[in-house]
Amino acid sequence: MNHIRIMSRNEAKGYSYKKNIPESAIISIYSDGDMPCRFYNNRNIKAIKNWCFDDLDDNRGITQMQAKEIAKFVIQYQDIDTLIVHCDAGISRSAGIAAAISKWYFGSDDWVFDNNMYHPNMRCYNFMFEELYFNMGGVKR
Repeated sequence: MNHIRIMSRNEAKGYSYKKNIPESAIISIYSDGDMPCRFYNNRNIKAIKNWCFDDLDDNRGITQMQAKEIAKFVIQYQDIDTLIVHCDAGISRSAGIAAAISKWYFGSDDWVFDNNMYHPNMRCYNFMFEELYFNMGGVKR
């Protein structure tokens, strides 16, 4: 994996329609009561996986089991060029998950936490980092 990108639902959908994108995988997060995002069948998108949880810090937010499933997905597709993480607005849940993956894989999450565009959901961040670091074999690089 060379890049992690955070997107909104509409940005991620638009990304799937672009030609000549790098080999990618998409972590697609949607809210309870919504439908999963539908993507264009782009040959460079190697995998898309949907998870449903709300942007909350209680049991309606991400679960430890969902974090474990996302971690397994990341490990399975770590050889792709670009990992897209999207949620409805591309601000909180996706930022928390992307930051944790970045910290685990690249050793830094500064690009997320130092950017005022993002407000990472810390439940997402903590659950993901715990799964990747403690349960999936420590720091990647």
